[in-house]
Amino acid sequence: MTDDLQARIAALSPDKRAVLERRLAEMAAERGPVADGRIKPRDRSVPAPLSFAQLREWTTGRIRGSNNISGALRLVGALDLSLLSKVLTEIVERHEALRSTVELRGRTPVQVVQPVTPVPTPLVDLSDLPAEEQSAEIRRRADAELVRPFAPDEAQRLRIQLLRLAPDTHVALFTTDHAASDAWSMAILVREFVTLYGIHLSGGTGGLPLPEIQFGDFAALQAEEFTDERIAAELDYWKKALDGAPTRLALPVDRPYPARPTFAGAQYHIDLSPELSEDLKTFGERENVSLFMVLLAALSVLLHRYSGQDDLVIGSAISGRNRVETEQLIGCFANLLPLRMRLSEDQTLRELVHAARDTTTAGYDHQDLPFERLLEQLGIGREAAQTPLIQVMINVLTAPASTLELPGLTISPEPMDIGPVSIDLTLFAMPRGETVSLQWQYSTELFDTETVELLASQFVNVLRQLVTKPDTAVGDVEFIVAPVAAVTAPAPGAARGPGFVELFQRRAALAPHTTAVVHDGTALSYAELNRRANRLAHELRRRGVGPEVGVGILLDRSPRLPVAILAVLKAGGYYVPLDPSYPAERLSFMLTDAGVRVLITEGEPATQGTRWPVEILRMDSLPDGPDHDLPTLPDPASLAYMVYTSGSTGRPKGAEIEHRSLVTFAREVVERFGLGSGDRFLQFASPSFDVLVEELFPIWLAGGAVVIPAEPMLGGGADLAELLERERVTVMELPTAYWHEWTRSLRRQDRRLPDWLRLVIIGGERVLPDRITMWEPLGVPLMHVYGLTETTVSSTFFRLDPPDQKRDWPNLPIGTPLPSADLRILDSRLRPVPVGGCGDLYIGGISLARGYHGRPGLTAQRFVADPDPAHPGERLYRTGDVVRQRPDGNLEFVSRADTQIKIRGFRVEPAEIEAALSLHPEISESVVDVHEPEPGDKRLVAYVVPHGSPAPAAATLREFLARELPPYMVPATFVPLDALPLTPNGKIDRAALPAPTAERPAEPEDAVTPQNPVEQSLAKIVAGVIGVESIGPHDNFFELGGDSILAIQVVAQAQDIGIRISPLDLFEHPTVASLAAVTTAAPAIDAEQGVVSGPSPLAAPQRWFCGADFTDPHHWNVSTLLELRETYPPEMLREAVQQLLVHHDGLRQRFQLNGVQTRVRIALPQGRTPFTAHDLSGLDADEQERRITELTAEAAAGLKLSVGPLIRFEFFQLGDGRPDRLAVIAHHLVADVTSLRIVVEDLRTALLALAAGQTVALPAKTTSWQSWARRLASHAGTQPVQSQRPYWTDLVEEASGVLPSDTAAADDPGPGTVADAREVVARLGSAETTELLQAVPAAHNCRIDDLLLTALGRTLSEWTGRPRTVVDLRRHTREKVFGDIDLARTVGWLDTVHPFALVSEPGSTPATTLKSVKETLRAVPEGGLGWQLLRQGNDPLPDSPAELVFAYTGQLDEPSPATDGFTVLGPAGPAASPLARRLYALDVRAAVNGGRLTVTWEYNHRLHHRETVERLAERFLAELRALAADGDATHTPSDFPLARVDRSQLDGLLNRLQSGRETP
Repeated sequence: MTDDLQARIAALSPDKRAVLERRLAEMAAERGPVADGRIKPRDRSVPAPLSFAQLREWTTGRIRGSNNISGALRLVGALDLSLLSKVLTEIVERHEALRSTVELRGRTPVQVVQPVTPVPTPLVDLSDLPAEEQSAEIRRRADAELVRPFAPDEAQRLRIQLLRLAPDTHVALFTTDHAASDAWSMAILVREFVTLYGIHLSGGTGGLPLPEIQFGDFAALQAEEFTDERIAAELDYWKKALDGAPTRLALPVDRPYPARPTFAGAQYHIDLSPELSEDLKTFGERENVSLFMVLLAALSVLLHRYSGQDDLVIGSAISGRNRVETEQLIGCFANLLPLRMRLSEDQTLRELVHAARDTTTAGYDHQDLPFERLLEQLGIGREAAQTPLIQVMINVLTAPASTLELPGLTISPEPMDIGPVSIDLTLFAMPRGETVSLQWQYSTELFDTETVELLASQFVNVLRQLVTKPDTAVGDVEFIVAPVAAVTAPAPGAARGPGFVELFQRRAALAPHTTAVVHDGTALSYAELNRRANRLAHELRRRGVGPEVGVGILLDRSPRLPVAILAVLKAGGYYVPLDPSYPAERLSFMLTDAGVRVLITEGEPATQGTRWPVEILRMDSLPDGPDHDLPTLPDPASLAYMVYTSGSTGRPKGAEIEHRSLVTFAREVVERFGLGSGDRFLQFASPSFDVLVEELFPIWLAGGAVVIPAEPMLGGGADLAELLERERVTVMELPTAYWHEWTRSLRRQDRRLPDWLRLVIIGGERVLPDRITMWEPLGVPLMHVYGLTETTVSSTFFRLDPPDQKRDWPNLPIGTPLPSADLRILDSRLRPVPVGGCGDLYIGGISLARGYHGRPGLTAQRFVADPDPAHPGERLYRTGDVVRQRPDGNLEFVSRADTQIKIRGFRVEPAEIEAALSLHPEISESVVDVHEPEPGDKRLVAYVVPHGSPAPAAATLREFLARELPPYMVPATFVPLDALPLTPNGKIDRAALPAPTAERPAEPEDAVTPQNPVEQSLAKIVAGVIGVESIGPHDNFFELGGDSILAIQVVAQAQDIGIRISPLDLFEHPTVASLAAVTTAAPAIDAEQGVVSGPSPLAAPQRWFCGADFTDPHHWNVSTLLELRETYPPEMLREAVQQLLVHHDGLRQRFQLNGVQTRVRIALPQGRTPFTAHDLSGLDADEQERRITELTAEAAAGLKLSVGPLIRFEFFQLGDGRPDRLAVIAHHLVADVTSLRIVVEDLRTALLALAAGQTVALPAKTTSWQSWARRLASHAGTQPVQSQRPYWTDLVEEASGVLPSDTAAADDPGPGTVADAREVVARLGSAETTELLQAVPAAHNCRIDDLLLTALGRTLSEWTGRPRTVVDLRRHTREKVFGDIDLARTVGWLDTVHPFALVSEPGSTPATTLKSVKETLRAVPEGGLGWQLLRQGNDPLPDSPAELVFAYTGQLDEPSPATDGFTVLGPAGPAASPLARRLYALDVRAAVNGGRLTVTWEYNHRLHHRETVERLAERFLAELRALAADGDATHTPSDFPLARVDRSQLDGLLNRLQSGRETP
């Protein structure tokens, strides 16, 4: 019985209680007679089944690895540890669930009761820590206990850890297996603990009465009672109750659902006032409803307004203890109850509360059906990211007593951080005396704290209205709303103030010689710009241009463009910008529709002809005329310009902007951008795009200059960056899609931006979070803008300074509005939505356009009357965009409310493209949609139904549309369909439209393929970027769907592999064959020879390490101890070490540890040199060895990640003719085994030079660590890496890595700590090693690691009894992934670790296993690099199941000319802290040392006996000897790559050759 029900029953009058009893009797009669209502003891000769809830939690634990619940108590006073153990043991004895394991009998899990054993009470003394450190350690240990799994065979499903804070103060951490208990059980556990402890403490002999039954009895009865008929009846109710219910709630989340949630959560507390709490109680009594029902109704109203949904499913956790005997029983009973609430706007709050009562009561009547079974029957599957059906829950709890007093001991709850949160949002209500305490528990992966605080305050507001005004309609409930921003009303007379023309003329008079326009190195002053514009304006006046007269401007980007625009404004007319790249038909329509009288152009325009009633005015043949200012100025209410946008009717529409809107906008943008006379603003936008207004007018009001490029900006990083450098641009605005590619290009090229670039403005599409991360190191602020042509360019602005760019921005806000912009977020009834809720964006204010030229109907449709009575007669523009206001006041774009889309910053109405397609004689019908193959890469797709068959070719349709539409509106892909898919109500079913296939257009039979390597490489790149399987050398890039944004990607990828092309090359040579003819393919190795420093991204292994939460992370090293055959002065060694640090940037890395957000910096080679000399010559030999061991151990543990350097050189002078020694110790974050060899080689080179009195000249650098890390970061999201996902997923999910163990290791299951490690070393003889290294690989055409892995696979197969075992393979090879990257001499953590499946079938020969290993190893993509990259990010691959890691490190003491002065003695100091956890049960390392193969087997002595590991080591050597004895040559398909044969084909061919059935 729930607390809520108990409270309600207690509050009933005798009459109402009688009614309740009668109703319960009727329900019992409906359910049929029961011989005996009480639960009887089960048959103990067979194991008990699992209860439904227990099975659910046991399964969850198997999937997650652990599934526990926990609690904590603070005990102050004298604590008897032996009594504590005794009491807990007694509780375990009383409740079998706490000592029952789950075992599989066949395929069925059952619970098996284990004998009672004493409950250990381990004590950890924290009394020597300061108070704040104690608190942190309590939380850390509690978190660790919560996720530490119970071993399957561990008898006790309860454990306790006691933390001593002071002699009389302890904290007890209780943890139980969720399959054995639930939250109710934890309350029983604490209650019984306090009671029994008190009884025994006072010397009492009695105890608690024994439970009548055990949990297994309940589970057995549940299995017996839940017959198929009973389940069918319950299912029938729930299917009807939930028929048509939504499976998702549209919650006001701050971030999208993660692909792989971590279930991180937090909580927010708020207490209702005593007055409101009393009102709740009174209202409940009056309406005969419980507190739960009132809260459920209020929560429904809140979710209704925030989601816009009137059909909601809200969950509630029930105890599942609906029998008296189970109320005090520990076990897993809990269940989830989905409660469906339906609301209507005219329903009163009182009626809604009654509906909540009916829903709750009916749900409780059918509470026994397990929630999982319900989901299964409803066909609702689980997803990793979201809980199905229920995303919001509400529960009413009984608040626990704050303090419990025993003789000499005070016990109180210890507040703890919440554990994993699997429900998005949960409301807990706890009556506490005169108040009700509310606790909101939420997923921090979805919600910010501010959002939850806002929801909580809105909830209290709704609750107050519910109890004080219950007859209020749901639709009339008032919510806390706030204006999007404080709208600054235009100052009185603003419309009559100086307009832009007057302000510009004042600027020209005040600073006539200041530069206004820069083009191709030539500057145009304000005075000259004003004179040229005046001359043209006089001519326009002469031709009849004045107020409300349109002038078309058809000019490319040049100084003539701003002259023409200014001239039209001065003449009093309005300009209509036209893009010369548009088709003639479209330009013709726009000129006619706009009522243009004069067309300003240059040269011979393609649009010239008698079709248009316009005068042509060529600027290159302008007659002389006056150049003074005109006597009159434009009226503020007259039109300034008209810009055409895509139209849903099939024709573009012209938005009319007035002078007052223009000047107000320009003034406010100057303020928002902080523009000044020293700024240079890049003119990037198309001449017909309204962003041109933002690029010209504000910078002129500020007295700065606009920079107009000499050529169109087609390219990526280099082109634009060079322009910024050359023209000293300070501010620029880019379409978001272009900025995405430019940012990636800058990252690839490791390009920096000039210091004077102080602001980059982006807008038009959603910003990709990874591009913000890429941008951050550049140190340039971003401004994210949002706006529409109809509201004068931009309305909202969000500035992102470099420090803020480090934050996670899954949806970058669009910001806050300009003072003159009146923004409203309204719902479907035109009411303001609650703060934080989603709604349609409407914009009003002086920035509003007059309307659409010549379209009164469309104007009335989109420019609507302001519904706010405070603004009579005003208008609002309905944007069609759905937005939400964040708690900080910034807006976020959520989605479009219609089909309009944005492509590269341009608004596109699909209906306009569809209308154009309908004019094609062979097209019956069509629909246009957007396809996004990867985030940010939006492409138009046209689905066409032809009149007959076949459909017109894509090239034909593209050419047809190009006559009518601008290039950005021509679809990239055309998909022919037999018919368009329709919904049941006859509308186009866009969700059913097929995704475009990766097929190229049909090609002629004599089509040729790319011929040379350059053509082949370019064809592969172009096909990948466009999204087709392959292309021919003569296929046109743009006819296949390419555009300027995709061209940037092609160029960047080509440059990555050393093919030097520019974007302009691709535009001029759009086929692979022609492009290859003008390019070169000489890879230029990225190898900076100067000093490298600055920020660096985390490489994949570094990211793994930083996120792994290691104990003593500063101690995780690689090292070597060298014996020096020659004598070197300490100062010479110090100088040599300093030279190494200058040369290798990887050794100068510093780390500010913060999980995966760790910051990495490569320091300059300055400061202290990490070299220390120790004179041990005064000690005897034994004492010297002991001291060397001590000093190397100190050095190994003394590396400081944030301070550095992370490498140490410890020099030991031994004297008395003994060779000196040098220990080289590096943290693994900056070096691996191969790197250490490079360091030693370079050390020897430097010493030889210094000894000879020469300048140190180390070998030329290869790619720097910084460049490699940056390339790796950009490579992670590419298609070649992402395409490996199925390979790795199949590998880790289809094979087991579990190894047998010798002991249960209950105290410390798993690999254990470094202190638990022991070693077994096995060696081959010198002759055997030589044969293994030389003869055997030659005979089998394989490598030494193939042989070692074969022996390991056969050893593991025999040990595990399985043919297939996954191990992790640590590889020290440096695979060549990029053509311009050379890692041969790069120092850093470059080894890779990846899972690898070893297969050795029973009865197979060593040669057969070798073939399998060899082919599998050759098939590993990119040498395993992809595994490490795919293990990071928002959708990481599953963990490797491997419990063994294998590494072959080669010939450690192999002599080389570079190291012949050193002898390797072994490692220097311990590699890791003894407290650090080991990663594998077995760590197998093979190396050749002293001419002998040495194999070290490191194991946890708690898991494996030494004898077991010795047998494995001997078996491994025996398998190697068997391979050496097999003299038959072994060949596999990878030996013959050109033949393209598989294993069976090759075996067949070899068999035929050997048998003579096939001759050469």
